[in-house]
Amino acid sequence: MQDRRDRAKHEAAKRPIGPLLPQQLQHQGREQGAVDDQPEPPEDAVWRRPWIADPTLLFRYSALTFNGHRIHYDVEYAREVEGYGGLVVHGPLLATLMLELLQEQGPDRPLRRFMFRAVSPVLHS
Repeated sequence: MQDRRDRAKHEAAKRPIGPLLPQQLQHQGREQGAVDDQPEPPEDAVWRRPWIADPTLLFRYSALTFNGHRIHYDVEYAREVEGYGGLVVHGPLLATLMLELLQEQGPDRPLRRFMFRAVSPVLHS
């Protein structure tokens, strides 16, 4: 079963993702377990897209990516066992959303490089 998943991921990685606008992105996250509101994007942000990570979406993304970690779909577990302030939004989902925004804003400009590293959790609380 794992071999089949690995092959599927490998094949998906080889598919072209389309033209994207190169842009350096930075997210300022919160400390683990914090329950304060998500900070607003900077006023001088070039692009904005409001988006809500609801529990159903996080559960479905977990299933789609074969990620069974309960911090993404079981809020009680995420809070009481792992110490987060809510469900943890998947890092790859955030990267995908950023890439989609880049593609929308610059469909005629190819992406040359994209690096993403989640350094603090984004929470649904």
